Amino acid sequence: MNAMTRRAARLGSTFGIGLWLLAGLGLSTVQVAAAAEQPVAAMAESQILEKQQSLGFTGPVREGRYLRVDDFDMWVEVSGEGPPLMVLNGGFGMTTMAESMVSEFAKYFTVYSFDARGHGRSGFGSGPVTYAREAADVVALMDVLGLETAHIFGHSDGGCASLHLLFDYPHRIRTSTLSGTPYHQSVYNEMAKGFVKDFPELLASGKPDPLGFTPMLLKMGMSEGKIQRLGGKLDRAWSTTPNFTLEMLTTIDNPVLVVEAGADEFIAPKHFVEITQAIPNARAINLPEMTHNPRPYVAQLAKAAAELAAAFEVEGEEKK
Repeated sequence: MNAMTRRAARLGSTFGIGLWLLAGLGLSTVQVAAAAEQPVAAMAESQILEKQQSLGFTGPVREGRYLRVDDFDMWVEVSGEGPPLMVLNGGFGMTTMAESMVSEFAKYFTVYSFDARGHGRSGFGSGPVTYAREAADVVALMDVLGLETAHIFGHSDGGCASLHLLFDYPHRIRTSTLSGTPYHQSVYNEMAKGFVKDFPELLASGKPDPLGFTPMLLKMGMSEGKIQRLGGKLDRAWSTTPNFTLEMLTTIDNPVLVVEAGADEFIAPKHFVEITQAIPNARAINLPEMTHNPRPYVAQLAKAAAELAAAFEVEGEEKK
């Protein structure tokens, strides 16, 4: 066992295989229904099957459709009713893993759940997969959907992309909820610093994965080649970013909900508090026992995000 593999195994032991993806977020067979009167009307099952197989995915067909976003085909699902909410998953995540979260948010929002560039059922396009590029992809998806603005929920990698949305596209964002989000590489603990540098490289190499991550993704439908390619594509983002400073965060004007998790395996609680204190229009939901896995708290997170969104909508009406 080489040093990289030992470090990943040690992380798995330390976390109790506690990565939020490995916790199996909503891995049920329940399909998310497409909302009426949306440009995401369901495709025929045969069309979906053919497309997803061409993109290195052989898992079961779900209800949704492919949309051309920038230079790749993005898998998109819609559910619920209310103001628009874009759900940004964590690294290596996909819509299949977010069902329990989507079902809670759909009580308050029209939820757009999608597989990010290179993830799950979506294609890669060209170039690397970075947080900044994922943010640009969200804006491009909103353009395709005809959404001028939207609320955002981002977890882990999705939270890092959400920071880019807040910094680079504030005019397209109503509110943002940041869950399990580091603002800079330096806030990771020592174990996590090694993990984010080694794990994408390990997956890209095709070597045995002591966390069982590769077998899980294979079981869900991603091909071995696609998993390896995504590991290689994510290496730059994981090993060198995010790199926001607290001073940069002070320039964000949008309403933001910061999830202050007290037991996150990657990031000390004080660093979530730093985000809350730095962003002028931020509020916090403090969850002392929350780890990097948000699943046990999705009802609380959805309600808090909805309350922030409602306050934003009321304020907007008052300004008219």
